[in-house]
Amino acid sequence: MTPAFKNHRSVSATTTGSAHSHRSQRRLHAVASSSDGLPPPKTGDTEAVPLDEDSPSGPLPSRPLRVVIVEDEAIISMELEMLLEELNAEVVGMAMTAAQAEALVAEHRPDCVTMDINIKGPRDGVSAAQDIFEAYGVRAIFVSAYKDTATVKRAESAKPFGWITKPIDKTDLALALEQVKQQQT
Repeated sequence: MTPAFKNHRSVSATTTGSAHSHRSQRRLHAVASSSDGLPPPKTGDTEAVPLDEDSPSGPLPSRPLRVVIVEDEAIISMELEMLLEELNAEVVGMAMTAAQAEALVAEHRPDCVTMDINIKGPRDGVSAAQDIFEAYGVRAIFVSAYKDTATVKRAESAKPFGWITKPIDKTDLALALEQVKQQQT
């Protein structure tokens, strides 16, 4: 296997492939991440990452889903953070109000938000989810004890990925995250 180098800039390279075929060539791709805030790697900080799915290593690894948690109860927020991390999601921020949620979404551009319905402040989670979707195209996974028909109908315009009732079930959360991943492909 011919290596490509993990770097902060996207680079493609073509190298000679295996000895089984004189025409065999393998495209390689350097994985880039300009938003992680880390300095460029030093010489020797490299990792081989094949671009094509036919390589012995398989397809490129997907990045973790980036999530903002909107929950005003600290215990539930910490539980949700722990579950998301166990499911290989990256929690990029936690908010207790609609205004905080919108600021975090604007700053981090997550793949989704987990949104409680009853949050602190003058606006509820449905209103926050609707505004976040309209302004940034980021959809919510509602995590709430409230799933009455009127609330669900009111939230439809936010195009939620789904609803998870409290107490939070890890399997339900995993299924909702799978919906987020499928939207990305």
